[in-house]
Amino acid sequence: MKHAVNGAATCLRARLPGRGQAAGSQAGFTLIELVVALAVMAVLAGAFVGINSMMNSSRVNAVIRQISAVREASDRYTEATGAVNYAWSWPWLSGLSKLIDAGYLPASIGQPSQNPFGEEYQTWYQGAGDTQLVVYIGGLPWWVQSAVLNSFSRSGSTGTSCSGCYWTWVVF
Repeated sequence: MKHAVNGAATCLRARLPGRGQAAGSQAGFTLIELVVALAVMAVLAGAFVGINSMMNSSRVNAVIRQISAVREASDRYTEATGAVNYAWSWPWLSGLSKLIDAGYLPASIGQPSQNPFGEEYQTWYQGAGDTQLVVYIGGLPWWVQSAVLNSFSRSGSTGTSCSGCYWTWVVF
């Protein structure tokens, strides 16, 4: 795309009137040529944005599928044992490990040393409270609470009003 835009810009520069040339001289460009060049650049830029958006969307969907699988396994564990819903009441990877150890999730999903999404991660504890999942997709932070697992929201930072939360970061 960069080469195409540079090529269109070079073509326009070649047609611009040089020093001492009148704007209406033979070296100038027509309004139609300018409109066509701008339209080509707009289409190329739109294609780039569309491809980038599709890539981000597929990553969001993959995260949602993974969260849903863990949530379902966690619910089955709670129903069967009467124990706390580990994946959401303990730091993310600790709860995930408990579900794997109990046989409710396959080991391939993740271990404390391996993020279930196969990407770099950090976890820390911020007091007893709700579980928050913060996901970085395309360098932008998104967060989701356990109560609304399928509702991703943009968040500029972790400074959301949450008095004592478990925070988990997943970095793409």
